[in-house]
Amino acid sequence: MSFGSINDDVIASWLSALAGQCRFASVHYAKPTWTDPSASEVTDAGYTRQPVLLDIESERGIVLGAPLTFGPLAPMTVSAIGLWTDLHAGTMQVFCEAPPGNSLYIATSKTVVIPLGELAIRLP
Repeated sequence: MSFGSINDDVIASWLSALAGQCRFASVHYAKPTWTDPSASEVTDAGYTRQPVLLDIESERGIVLGAPLTFGPLAPMTVSAIGLWTDLHAGTMQVFCEAPPGNSLYIATSKTVVIPLGELAIRLP
């Protein structure tokens, strides 16, 4: 079996399409699954997916183009952020899992803000 490479134009096209399709972000208390991605989504009273803006960073990367604000959220551990096509239902296009040992723990009800540029998808 041989392996090839994907050129920058193909990756840029894929990331551009992804950035255009991902219009809302969700908070997850556990790693989402592809069979039922909303099963681990937060269900706190007042919680809703938030509009997300993704900017093209380079031909191999997209980043959060505006701060993303959720909350206030009840005490919990945030394990992942999902990126969706729609506010309700929709299709999760991708999720960004917190690195091992770096989940965000919320000890008291508070608003969570993910700063500009902190959420990124980069391909080597």
